[in-house]
Amino acid sequence: MLLPVRPNREPITLAKMRFKIVPNLPEHDVVYSVATGRDGKIYMGVSSEFGGAVHAHFMSYDPKTDQLRDIADLEKCLPEGKDRLRPPHAKIHTSMMAHPDGRIFWISHVTPPIAGEKAHRIYEIFGDPERGYLGSCVFVYDPRTDAAQNLGRLYPFCGTRFATLNPERDEIYTVSYPTTHFTVFRIRTGESVDLGRISQNDAIGPCWSAQGCAYTTDDDGYMIRYDPAKEELERLPVRIPSPPGHMGHGNRVRRVKVGPDGVKLYGITGLSCHLYEYDPTAGRCGQMRDIGLLMGEEKFEAPNNVPQGKALTFGNDGQIYVALNVSGEIEGPEPAVHIVRVDPGALDGEDYGRMEIAGMLPLHAVQDACTDLDGNIYFAVAMPEPPTFLAAFHPSGLPQNIAKNLEREAAPYRLAPAQLAERKHALAARVKAKNVYWFEREWAFVSQGTVIMHDLGFEGYMPPIPPGECAITALALGPHRRLYGATSGKKSHLFVYRVEAHQARTLAYPIDLGVLNFDGVEQTGCAALIEGIDGCIYGGTSAGILFRHNPGTEVPIALPEFTYFPHPFDGTQIEDLGTPIAGEGIQALVANPARGLIYGLTPGGTLFSFDPKSRAVEKLARLEGPCVSHTLLCDPAGNLYGSMGEGQLFQYRTAEARLRVLPDLIPCGKGRAYLNAMTACVWGRDGIAYAGTSADGVLFAMEFQDEDVKIRSLGKPTWSGHIRALIAGHDGIIYGIAGRADVFSRLFCFDPKTRELRDLGILQASLVRPWVGQRFDAMAAGPNGEIFLGESDRISHLFVYYPPVH
Repeated sequence: MLLPVRPNREPITLAKMRFKIVPNLPEHDVVYSVATGRDGKIYMGVSSEFGGAVHAHFMSYDPKTDQLRDIADLEKCLPEGKDRLRPPHAKIHTSMMAHPDGRIFWISHVTPPIAGEKAHRIYEIFGDPERGYLGSCVFVYDPRTDAAQNLGRLYPFCGTRFATLNPERDEIYTVSYPTTHFTVFRIRTGESVDLGRISQNDAIGPCWSAQGCAYTTDDDGYMIRYDPAKEELERLPVRIPSPPGHMGHGNRVRRVKVGPDGVKLYGITGLSCHLYEYDPTAGRCGQMRDIGLLMGEEKFEAPNNVPQGKALTFGNDGQIYVALNVSGEIEGPEPAVHIVRVDPGALDGEDYGRMEIAGMLPLHAVQDACTDLDGNIYFAVAMPEPPTFLAAFHPSGLPQNIAKNLEREAAPYRLAPAQLAERKHALAARVKAKNVYWFEREWAFVSQGTVIMHDLGFEGYMPPIPPGECAITALALGPHRRLYGATSGKKSHLFVYRVEAHQARTLAYPIDLGVLNFDGVEQTGCAALIEGIDGCIYGGTSAGILFRHNPGTEVPIALPEFTYFPHPFDGTQIEDLGTPIAGEGIQALVANPARGLIYGLTPGGTLFSFDPKSRAVEKLARLEGPCVSHTLLCDPAGNLYGSMGEGQLFQYRTAEARLRVLPDLIPCGKGRAYLNAMTACVWGRDGIAYAGTSADGVLFAMEFQDEDVKIRSLGKPTWSGHIRALIAGHDGIIYGIAGRADVFSRLFCFDPKTRELRDLGILQASLVRPWVGQRFDAMAAGPNGEIFLGESDRISHLFVYYPPVH
């Protein structure tokens, strides 16, 4: 429904709106956040978007005295403030919060480029020890003591675009940028709790309701509820309004505020420009009401002609005031910012016109809004270039004492019409050049070959493995071209993907075979999965249970179309084989075709064998720690290889039941052997074994010479270390995943023929939806040359990489 708001193309009069210029900050071009303090002052984050590589300033405006005050320069509040090689904390994005006791909280953010660089590069430098952004910090200002304090780092390497305060628990809720992890910051203790990923893009939420929970949305517009009493996230079957004919993907909340009752939430949608009301108290999941499209036209067969809404606030009259970026058929090719009033009850409204200062460049946007104790409304303005300003507005007329010196303060910045036209032209050329560079530059993502992904289920047909239970930590290609995977989290699942079932719709996606549950105990981790010589799938859990799945039991039952069903296969598939080593988990498994056995290794260093026929378990050796191998390699003769304490390579000669420590150490930086372990290994098609390490992420070759093994270091594929998985492609190339757990995993490859080692980049899929994979812990080679990669996050997918055809 289109709200009956008639567009007003006239500028808002100075009687209703005036502007307070922010002086003496020649590189700050945006006020990104505003909040009304208990003392009646307006607190704001003066930031840089296009202006310069500078840190943000925390400032206040006193309506009574018409005075601005610069309270805190973030450069002086941060240990890295003077470091010019790192991105600055250039923004206090929409993350300023007023506590009922008078304190003001805010969080720093990143995005402007480092001085001298052309573009913001968060992915390229994420976690870089010398160039990377160190992460948002939480700050507090207490007007009673006139002191600002840095409360500490919220999370490493990430920025923060939005935050909300729960004053009852003294907690702040945020979503990290660009990793989109929901995080709780506990003010009283300074503790940060990362609850995991909730989406691809960080919606401008969450927002706390006095009902007791905080709410935001995911990429599909579904409401995400955080219950602080349970410390749990839940995706609700409630969506924000979406344009007609649209599936909803990409329609996350753009701005959201709590209403006058402190309970209901009011927001603007991102994909279109609908205003909505969400009542969290209506039933178990709450109730969504579409108040209406604010302005413009939604089209089914063509791009929408609708404005963008970036700021809203409630006036003291109970009306909603929204700042809209309006262009197209309404305003023309040059967008303008309009102020619109909406009555959420009567469903009508009024456009007060566009915001402008005569003789100055048009506004770029309005980013935030708040209402002071007397009902005056303040808008946080973004300009295309400095200076920026705070806009004050009242629908019935602004008091004379507010921004009373506009003419004098704006005079140094006003331009003659010819000068103004020249500046507009120059800015348009600069924006065009920046956009061209932005799209044509080299990105950090995989660009050679093709990357797609699969959900771990099919929503609406078969329930996907839930968030928090779907981190893929093991993969194995089994018989009949079936890929098997195991997950870790609150519960551990086993799933199957029938690689050949591209046309059989009911089976053409990963299918959950069930939770690993033995004797009523649900398992929470599984990092070892292999195909045994009998064609069964064997796995080991972090609790130490060895299990077997027989693919022959996968007999599909009748599947009526469009039916929701709990399980696609008849009967129990997963068999408990017991606990080989009491009190120890299973870290690695390998099959030995020569002896018909399965060998395993525990985190504590116990090497054991298991006979699938007799179910006999034998302890073979105890490896010295502290860092033991995460993987095992079996040679054609049936001998085993791995690493033990101090980076020593071992060989276990199965025929002689003898453990040998080999002379060569696995590679690492000098003096770091005690930290090192072999984390992945694979046989290449050239008969050489390739392996990777934990401490420094070095790829190395194992060349077998009689009874000895020669180690040959092949280099570090990425700067961030830790090789997490390796496979040999059908093209003879070795592919791997590398990267610490706290940075983005990267795909790399090594060509044994050319000896070239290359970082291929971060995995980003465009199908089935846009998604950047952050961490991967498992790989498997597919039967058709494809490479499967298991994402390991709160929300995870099965990625597929198709190498380029040469």
